[in-house]
Amino acid sequence: MTTPPLDLTAHDLAAIRIIAEGTSRGDTMRIKNTAVLRLLDRLEAAERDLAAVTVSRDGWQTRAEAAEAALQRVTREVDHWLDGGEEDKYHADQIVLALNHTPETETTP
Repeated sequence: MTTPPLDLTAHDLAAIRIIAEGTSRGDTMRIKNTAVLRLLDRLEAAERDLAAVTVSRDGWQTRAEAAEAALQRVTREVDHWLDGGEEDKYHADQIVLALNHTPETETTP
């Protein structure tokens, strides 16, 4: 996974500019330190946001994997019913009919 670009505001870019200009002119450390601290606060907040998104993504990925496993299990069971004897096919047909029966269609199995 590639790291997404940081969405730096104009204020953050100004802080970077102050740091760069202060370094080239030899300005006081106070200006540079204040700008650096503001930028670090912003970067730390971005790291926290990224960590939260990663945890959320991992949670959704786990759910998707569980759903995929359940789908594979059901598919195997249906295949087993269809490949089985006449009795298994009868039960599978009854299940399909029951699933298709809804009050809206008013069909009966």
